[in-house]
Amino acid sequence: MATSPALAWSLANGISQQQFDKNIVDAIKQGEAQGLSDAQFESLMNQYQISAADVARATQSTPAIIQSRMDAATPTTATEIAYNQAAMDELAAREAQWAEQQRLNAINNQTQITSNQAAYAEQQRLNELKNQQQIAANQKAYEAYLASQANKTTGFQTSAGTMPFANATQGFAQNFQNYQSIAPGAQYNPAVMAGGASPYSLIRGQMQPMGNPYAGVVAGQAMGGYNPGLYDQIAAANLAKTEAETAAASTNAGVDLSGNGGGGDGYAKGGMVDGLFGMNPPGPDDGAGYLERGEYVIKKSSVNKYGRGLLDMINEGKVPAKKMKSLLG
Repeated sequence: MATSPALAWSLANGISQQQFDKNIVDAIKQGEAQGLSDAQFESLMNQYQISAADVARATQSTPAIIQSRMDAATPTTATEIAYNQAAMDELAAREAQWAEQQRLNAINNQTQITSNQAAYAEQQRLNELKNQQQIAANQKAYEAYLASQANKTTGFQTSAGTMPFANATQGFAQNFQNYQSIAPGAQYNPAVMAGGASPYSLIRGQMQPMGNPYAGVVAGQAMGGYNPGLYDQIAAANLAKTEAETAAASTNAGVDLSGNGGGGDGYAKGGMVDGLFGMNPPGPDDGAGYLERGEYVIKKSSVNKYGRGLLDMINEGKVPAKKMKSLLG
């Protein structure tokens, strides 16, 4: 169902449909209190462009019934005719005012559009002018750069009109500075210098050649602070120190390091342990043993004669009485 002009205007001006319907009900109640006829009600509806559907919705009635009453309501009395005329005059005046406002709005809109277009065109003109000025400045700078590069490539002339490498006696630092100021690629071109020497070759000519730092080095010798025999020397020194300290301690204590009363054969002949020796004992012993003073060593021939079993019993302190009697004979 189409929206009536009255409802559309109300909604566009912040009036809800609920409030719009309430206004219709209030107007009907006020008209009934004033004794308005159906013709006068129809004049009001036409004046404010309220539809039969609006009235039916507001009064919770059927749109067909409201429409039939409006169709049957025709101004007949002088009062009804005058009321209808006043309503139509007000509607016409309101429509004329609305049309004039629309015309003025259209003029204002067109004026604003024209002003905007003019401002935009002026801004475009200024932008184009700035662009042209920037392009000209860029072109000038580029031409100056090309002229500078051409001057470097063709002559490498300084402000005094001399070649930057013409003075062969100038220092390496100055030569290197001149080398860096030349356009990339031209430093290696011999054609740019008098005598066919490139700027790079002038620098290289002043550099000292690099030699072999390891030339003439003898193999196996200490080099650069590293001694390949260092650890062997440390081990030998530590061993000599230990032997000297052991010998000195034995001499001071009066102890015979050979073992078994100083016979010089170590413990090969057996006997009471009354001295200790180091890692390399003298005499026929196979090697050093872990002994304690007060222990007793049985020589090898006695072990073979009496057997290990008896010696183990003696060592454990568990020799049977019969065995002891047989040994005592």
